[in-house]
Amino acid sequence: MHPTGLNQIFNEIIVHQNSAPFTRFCQSWRLIRPRAMLYRSSAWRGAQDTVITAAMTDKDPNTLDSWIGTSRRFVNDGAVARHADIAASGSPRAALIAASDFPIDPVLLTGAAPGEIYDIRNVAGLVHRSLGEVIDRSVGAALEFAVTVYGVHHIILLAHPNCGLVRSLIDEDAPGASVVAQGQFLPSWTSVAASALSRALSRADLPEDERAQLCCQEIMRVSFENLMTYQWILDPVFDGRLVLHGWYCDARNGIFSRFDPATDEFVKDA
Repeated sequence: MHPTGLNQIFNEIIVHQNSAPFTRFCQSWRLIRPRAMLYRSSAWRGAQDTVITAAMTDKDPNTLDSWIGTSRRFVNDGAVARHADIAASGSPRAALIAASDFPIDPVLLTGAAPGEIYDIRNVAGLVHRSLGEVIDRSVGAALEFAVTVYGVHHIILLAHPNCGLVRSLIDEDAPGASVVAQGQFLPSWTSVAASALSRALSRADLPEDERAQLCCQEIMRVSFENLMTYQWILDPVFDGRLVLHGWYCDARNGIFSRFDPATDEFVKDA
């Protein structure tokens, strides 16, 4: 059953004009900035990122100080400069679009070298159409830079079943369910994939994990269709200069599958 009010997403756009005071924005920025620095450092530390993992899971009130300290030590020991030199040696080979809450760094997941993956994150890893009432200019701009400036040869869509938006959609008691239905931005964001999500959410006969998997895969199919609305993606795809990929990664249950465009299904690697 859809969360209360969620059906409204599929019928109309609900927008509440609520804006945070500037002071709250400044306070939030001070918290977010070290997190962004830490995220980048975790991609470069390789085997040493266990220190960062410990800091991120620490519930102590001084956790933020630990993050800052780790970032400072990482920068001061010259690791940033060494890895920056590696990243500067070549352009990204692939653009990867994933949910912001996907917990695994793509560099660690794939074994790619620093700088090889152009990492793009948003809510649920959803790609909007290039034109229409709801346009995501941030992802559009990131894709345009990756494809037309860096000349990436691959675009990878990566989905995971523990995506917060997906869980909010399939569980009416989830913490974010009411915000997805009645928030300022999320209702219109989710409406982009309304038809596909309806197919997945209507399968009440499936266990929750299977519904989450189906929901992720339907979002990915919508994103594939929307990618084709960008002319500078459509042309190189048909020319063979750009290849699209769909990955489903369930790290908790050890499931990894790839989208097969020939069958329109997700297949597990042997």
